[in-house]
Amino acid sequence: MTQQFNTTSSLGRLTLNILLSFAQFEREIIGERTRDKMSAARRKGKWVGGTPVLGYDVDPTGGRLIVSAQQDGTFTVTNTRNGFSKTYKQQPRPIESRDLIPCRN
Repeated sequence: MTQQFNTTSSLGRLTLNILLSFAQFEREIIGERTRDKMSAARRKGKWVGGTPVLGYDVDPTGGRLIVSAQQDGTFTVTNTRNGFSKTYKQQPRPIESRDLIPCRN
């Protein structure tokens, strides 16, 4: 908007408050639509974003998680060695010396 508002007058403050209220309303509507769309996609079993879990990739045709053929062995080794570690980086050093494909960051 290129028009200037005189916020020292009551009419200028009213106009500014109306514009700010509409901007806040639009932000909230966009947030609600985004949340609804993501929850609908989750209900359909689609991956809605972020880095896939270790051992999985996103299917390019359907957006679902599929077991990664390259990382399947890495996933198995990291979960069976020394109890269940939460991440690849929490595993002891000998696992890095094996011929494994590291996970994506």
